[in-house]
Amino acid sequence: MIIDFKEIAKANRGGGQQDTFEQFARDFFLALGYKIDTHPGRGADGGKDLIVSEKRSGISNNETLFRWLVSCKHYAHSNRAVSINDEIDIKGRVDQHNCNGFLGFYSTIPSSPLNEKLDSLMGNNYDILDSRKIEKELLVHSPKRQQLIIQYFPDSYTKYKHLIESSVDDSKQNKINNFSEEDILRITKTAIVLIDIEKIKEEYYSTNDDWNESVLNKLNKYVDHSNEKIARAIFYFLSSLAEHARAGMPSSMASTIYALVLAFFPSSYETQREERIENGKLCIYIGFSLAYYAFIYLKSYKIGMYALLIWKFIYRESRRNNMPELEKAVMEEYDKLEEHITRQAKDNLDYAKKFLNIFKKDLKTPNLDSPPLPKYLYKLYNEN
Repeated sequence: MIIDFKEIAKANRGGGQQDTFEQFARDFFLALGYKIDTHPGRGADGGKDLIVSEKRSGISNNETLFRWLVSCKHYAHSNRAVSINDEIDIKGRVDQHNCNGFLGFYSTIPSSPLNEKLDSLMGNNYDILDSRKIEKELLVHSPKRQQLIIQYFPDSYTKYKHLIESSVDDSKQNKINNFSEEDILRITKTAIVLIDIEKIKEEYYSTNDDWNESVLNKLNKYVDHSNEKIARAIFYFLSSLAEHARAGMPSSMASTIYALVLAFFPSSYETQREERIENGKLCIYIGFSLAYYAFIYLKSYKIGMYALLIWKFIYRESRRNNMPELEKAVMEEYDKLEEHITRQAKDNLDYAKKFLNIFKKDLKTPNLDSPPLPKYLYKLYNEN
C-alpha cells in the first residue's frame, strides 16, 4: 500500500493526538461531498463517532436524505481486524441516532464474522471503507484529496512522490537512447494528453456541480489521439464517478459515461492486447458499479440500461476481436449482479431481475439497441 495509516497516532494515545483518526474521517467525507451532521467529539458519544449524510434520488427523481452513522476504528498499529466485539449493538446505535445506515471507517479490515453480522442486521444499509478503499479514494486526483494526504500522511506523500520521480528518471536513462523519432513523438503526445486529462479531472472536482457533464464531455476531443494508456486514464476516472452513482447520479450522466466507453474502447487492435484486455475489464467494472447502484439504490432503469449496454458493447467487441477473457468476464458480472439483487430479498427488486434477464438474453444481438421491454418495465424505465 502507498498510504501508511500508522502515521496517524493511536486512538488511545494522549497529547491531543487521540482524535486524529476521527478528524481525518470527517475531512475525508467532506472531500467526498458528504454533509457532516455530527462532528467528532470527546467523551461519551452514544456509539457514534460522527454522522454524515448524502442526497439520493429515487423513482421520479425525488430526493431523500440518507444519514450514515460512522464508526471509526484505527487498528493499523496492531494490524488486527475489526471484530464483532468492537462493534456492539449496531442496529440499536443506528436507530438511537435516527440514522438510515451504518458505515465502518477502518484503517485495517473487518473480520468475516463482522461482515456476516452486518449482512444479517443491516441488509443493504451498511458499507465498509477499509484501508484499501480509503487509499483508493485518496489517490483519485483532486486538490482536496491530495491535501488530505499531505496533511495526515506526509511521509507517505513524500515517499510516493520520490518513487514516481525516480521511476521516471530511471526510465529516461535506460530507454531514451533506443527511441526512434516516431517513438519520441508518440510518447510526447501521450504525455501531453495525459496532462490534459488530469486538468479536466481537476476542473471537474473543483466545480460545485456534482455531475458536471459539460466538463466530462471535454474528454471527447482526445478520441482521435487515443491509445490504451490514454484510455486507461479515462476509464479510471469514469470508474471513480460510477462508484459514486448512488449519490444521485442523473441518467444523462450515465449516458455520457456510456458514450465515452464506446468512444475509447478499444484504442488499439493490432498491438497492446494485454492493455486492451485490462481496459475492457475496467469498462465492465464501470458497468457493474452503475448497474448495482441503479437497481438497488436509485431504482433507475435508465441508468441500469446504460450499464447493461456497456456490457453488451464489451461482449460484442470481445467476440469480434478474439478476446474471450472479456466475454467470460461479462457473463460472470451478470451472475454476480443477479446474486446481489437476489440477496436483497425485496419485492421491488423482482422487476430488476427481469430487466437484467432480458438484457442478458439479448447479449448476442449485433446492434447496440436496448432489447424490447414489456409494458410494465417500459413504464418503470420512463419514470426515472
